[in-house]
Amino acid sequence: MGVLLTPMIIKETVKLEDLRGKRLAVDTNGELYQFLALIRLRDGTPLRDSHGRITSHLSGLFYRTTRLMTEHALELVFVFDGKPPALKFEEIARRRGIKEKYDVEHAAALEAGDLAKAYSKATMTSRLTRAMTEEAGELLKLMGLPVIQAPGEGEAQASHMAAKSSVWAAASKDYDCLLFGTPRLLRFLTISGKEFLPSAPSAQSHRS
Repeated sequence: MGVLLTPMIIKETVKLEDLRGKRLAVDTNGELYQFLALIRLRDGTPLRDSHGRITSHLSGLFYRTTRLMTEHALELVFVFDGKPPALKFEEIARRRGIKEKYDVEHAAALEAGDLAKAYSKATMTSRLTRAMTEEAGELLKLMGLPVIQAPGEGEAQASHMAAKSSVWAAASKDYDCLLFGTPRLLRFLTISGKEFLPSAPSAQSHRS
């Protein structure tokens, strides 16, 4: 947070076909937050099953993962966060306060009938619970994919694996991976140029 890395990295946009056969360590918690934020109904309501349980994270994880494997032959290792470091507790509390603010704004937009604004505000209110991460881990295991529980930050574990050449790169939107020592960081690893809409598949690669 607040570290200027741009002068120290080499950035390039790569096509998914250029990554064919590569093994990547995925910052899974970051992926799940993305799915929770973006996979929603027009009014910002997340997808739910018949029992009212949120399923946006599972839907995104399943469909993106299967397409990355079947269409682009990527080998994915999914890394989950462990216990956050004590230094991060203050930041977690700050983010919680921001989400509560957007909860209020989302409700106000719904009341006003402004669905576009309601959706925009709702994307900032995502909460990833322990139950959700457990569901995601169980889904991946049922799919026969490797799941790793990090002792601390998932980005650190993924970066360590990349640094040791256990994987080709860490896949995360978080630049912290470069600080944790990954030689390569893949950001915006998506099927399309614009999330969940047909377009050219791509990813953004960074090297320290």
